[in-house]
Amino acid sequence: MLEFIEEFKNSKNQKVNQDLGAKVMTYLKEQKTKKEVKTKSHKSKKKLSKKQVASYQQEKICLGSQVKIIATKQIAIVEELKGKQTTLSIGNTRIKVALDKLIWVS
Repeated sequence: MLEFIEEFKNSKNQKVNQDLGAKVMTYLKEQKTKKEVKTKSHKSKKKLSKKQVASYQQEKICLGSQVKIIATKQIAIVEELKGKQTTLSIGNTRIKVALDKLIWVS
């Protein structure tokens, strides 16, 4: 970036400055794509071990159970169970979450 700034200061010609502007824009686009590639590569999902899944005690989850949502670590109450889909109540908000995304609390 500093090299672009230095060239801009040294040149008074408007055409040269327009060319520099184009170079700066392409440089910034390249940097943005590099950053996007890095963030996409770091977003790999971790798989849980069998011990972790067993410690979640998901088989104990039933109507009225207190559960913790793994992703957000929020405590909620189970209002409805339909197969592997549950309806949870957090305060006055209701959400649907897959059963394997929950930890049994009480």
